Amino acid sequence: MLYLYLEELRGYTKNTLKTKIKAAKKRKEKKALKLTRSHCRLMIRYLDEDYKEVKKSLKGLLKSGEITFDLLWALFKPNSIAFTPTYSNTEDPRCFKVEYANKSSSFMRGEWYSIEGQYLEYDGKSFGLGEFEADVDTFKGPKKITSLACYPLKYHKDVTGITGQLIERGKRFVTMEGMTYKAMKGMSYVKKKRGVAKVNINGKLGTLLSLSRSLGGIFYSTLPRTLSSLCFYTVSLSLAKFILTRRLQVV
Repeated sequence: MLYLYLEELRGYTKNTLKTKIKAAKKRKEKKALKLTRSHCRLMIRYLDEDYKEVKKSLKGLLKSGEITFDLLWALFKPNSIAFTPTYSNTEDPRCFKVEYANKSSSFMRGEWYSIEGQYLEYDGKSFGLGEFEADVDTFKGPKKITSLACYPLKYHKDVTGITGQLIERGKRFVTMEGMTYKAMKGMSYVKKKRGVAKVNINGKLGTLLSLSRSLGGIFYSTLPRTLSSLCFYTVSLSLAKFILTRRLQVV
C-alpha cells in the first residue's frame, strides 16, 4: 500500500518539508524536520528500488488502459472513488469510496480481489456510512480496466457525465426522505437468496425508507405485490454527496 503514496511522499519531501525547514526558526524544530526528511528519503529510495519492476510494468499497462490480475491492487488507492454497475446492469452506475483491495482465494472459486469501501446511506432516520464490497475475479493476461467488474472512476470514458448523473440522482433521493407517494418508471431490484431479480416499475407507489429497511426492502405500491430492495447507494466525492439509487424516472 505504501507504493500507492510514493509520488505524494516524494512531493512532500521535496517541497513541503523543504519549505518547513527554511521557515523553522528554532534549532530544535529544524533538526526534527531534517530528521523527518531523511526518513522520508530513505523510504523513497527503498520503494524506488523494491518496486522498480512493478513501476515499469504499470507504466506500460496503464498507458494502454490495461491491468493484470497480479497488479490489480495498484488501481485502488484508499479514499479514491470506484465505479461499478448495479447488479451487473451497466445502465445503473454506482460509486463508493475505496478503503482497500484485499486478495482472497478458495479451493472452489480460485483467486479474486475484494474491493471494500464505504458509501453514504440513509436508514430512515439519519444519514451515515455503510459498508460496500465489489469483487473482481481472477483473469489471465492484460485486461482493459474499463471491462472489470469494478474500477477507479477516473478511468471511465465519461467521468463528468457519470458524476452529474449520480449527483442528480442523489438530489432526487434526498427529496424522498420520510414518506413519499410518487409516479415512477424504471428498474427495481429484489434481493433473493441466490441472486437478484429485476423488476420493471411503471405506476404510482409510496416509499417509507425506515419501514423498508426493517422489512428487508418491501415498499407499498399501487402495482400488486411489487417488491424492491430499495438499494440506495451513496458516496462522498469532494464536497458533493453522491446518493445512488435505482434508475428511476420520477414523474
